[in-house]
Amino acid sequence: MPIPVAIADADQAWASSTLPKSISLTGSGTNSPDQYRWTMLSVPPGSAANSGVNGNFTGGVYTGAVAAASFTCDVVGGYVLQLEAHNGSGWSDPALDKETAQTIIYIMTAKLALKLPGYRQWRYDADLNDDLKALETAIPTAATDPNAIHKTTAAEISAMTEKVTPISADLLVIEDSAAGNAKKKVQVGNLPGGSGGSPLTTKGDLYGFSTVNARLPVGTDGKTLVADSSQPLGVAWASQGSGAMRSGSGGPNAHAYVQGGSATGQSVTLSSNVASGNLIVVMIQTEGAMSSPPSETVTDTRGTTYTRIGYNVSSSVKCAVYTGLAGGSGSCTITGNQNSSYARITAAEFLHSNATLDTITSGVAVSSLSITLANAGELVIGVTGNFHSSTTFSPGSGMSTAAFGGGNDSSYMEQGIGFAAGAQTVTYGYSGAIDGSPYFLLAFQPPAGYVSPGNDGDYYIDTVGRKLWGPRTNRVYPYLGSFSA
Repeated sequence: MPIPVAIADADQAWASSTLPKSISLTGSGTNSPDQYRWTMLSVPPGSAANSGVNGNFTGGVYTGAVAAASFTCDVVGGYVLQLEAHNGSGWSDPALDKETAQTIIYIMTAKLALKLPGYRQWRYDADLNDDLKALETAIPTAATDPNAIHKTTAAEISAMTEKVTPISADLLVIEDSAAGNAKKKVQVGNLPGGSGGSPLTTKGDLYGFSTVNARLPVGTDGKTLVADSSQPLGVAWASQGSGAMRSGSGGPNAHAYVQGGSATGQSVTLSSNVASGNLIVVMIQTEGAMSSPPSETVTDTRGTTYTRIGYNVSSSVKCAVYTGLAGGSGSCTITGNQNSSYARITAAEFLHSNATLDTITSGVAVSSLSITLANAGELVIGVTGNFHSSTTFSPGSGMSTAAFGGGNDSSYMEQGIGFAAGAQTVTYGYSGAIDGSPYFLLAFQPPAGYVSPGNDGDYYIDTVGRKLWGPRTNRVYPYLGSFSA
């Protein structure tokens, strides 16, 4: 059996834009071998193709039972590969097979790719690389278009003349991702938010989104933008109020009234599940006796620990107020153990606070109280109890209803968020009589990480109450005073 004749692949030429280029070799024309060996005879200067592992090659050599092999070209220039084949009689002779056993892979610049279209028919020549390099050097560099935009050239766009105020009819060039990135023109007015499609119509309008882009009309003077998930755009304009209060984020609330009393106490189940760690405020009231300080306690089904923070036992309606952080999440039934006729328990969960009480004040038969906040962002809660069945309540300026119970007795909680530190006056509205009714005003420190609106150095002007705070320092707006129109 004669030794085999190695027949390598046809030469290949590829443009430099394809780098790094993976090359596949077959050697399928070789007759009856049982083993193959590809060797990289030469690679271009700067190439690492014959170093280490490169496809099937290790150190520029591949040996295997099949001729198919691959490697990756990494720089421009010629890669000369030699194929040897083996059978029972030995290895092929590269010197005899020079015309068939060698393959040239050439990665060329765009100039050579254009000038030498017939390149694939070349065979190995010792001076091939030098010849090609000389030819490439002799071909003049193509002229550069000074007005062209290139993919990787820096500062081309920033150097252009800017149109400061584009109009609806101006055109842009885009790549249409829905059409294979085909280049298309688009009018500025047809862009989302462009002058041709904007929903904004009035000075001060805001751009929002629900299911589509939409307009939030400008608010009236003295209003503040607050988050409100019940609104289509998720925000709403709200009154700050003369006391620099704004509506806070309350939560599930409930009340219960029991006439006649019970030795086991009065209970209420909040109308929605509570979340672990949220603040719960509970008021128990009775027209019967209550010791000073009250001996009554409050418990719930979430394992919350309640602390009595205020009470009034001298008025017609005796009240005690308790707070705690929910001991767990889920349905919550709260029990106060006052044992008297005409007993009531009212409770509410609050989302914007912790259980650290800043300050508390109280009064009897009053519809307003003043309180001094140590921090911006404090949760302020007003709590009142009443023994008139016809009395109803409504929130004061900057406050919102947290819990209300009517019936033979009444109870009410309102809430707000202190916009700034300092003295605040909080009110509530009512219809009916409030004689003998205690009113508590509580202020709780804000949760960790709360930041009042604006930046340090800003001032806040209450255009309704004509009051001024600032400059904001360490997140707090100190009160400066009032001003006249």
